[in-house]
Amino acid sequence: MKKTFLLKIICEAALEDSLAEEVEKAGGSGYTSHNVRGRGSRGQRSAAMEEDRNILFQVIGSRDLIDRLAKSFETKYFKNYAMILYIHEVEVLRSDKF
Repeated sequence: MKKTFLLKIICEAALEDSLAEEVEKAGGSGYTSHNVRGRGSRGQRSAAMEEDRNILFQVIGSRDLIDRLAKSFETKYFKNYAMILYIHEVEVLRSDKF
């Protein structure tokens, strides 16, 4: 089984289209996005209003792809948006998809 990595991003929902575009341009095979809510250093995100929503945006790929995306997102968004990234090594049963 080849090493595969999962990039999890919790961020403002307004970034979803931009993140999806970057994944596609970087050669990613796809992504999954979910609406989420919680509380962090920038306050509570209740998702009561569209501009107050957060998403969990996930991408699976090679270490190279995940590292490139993480660095790009850090550079472009960390300063001005609520965003946190996690990287996990994962085992994927249909690894041919990635």
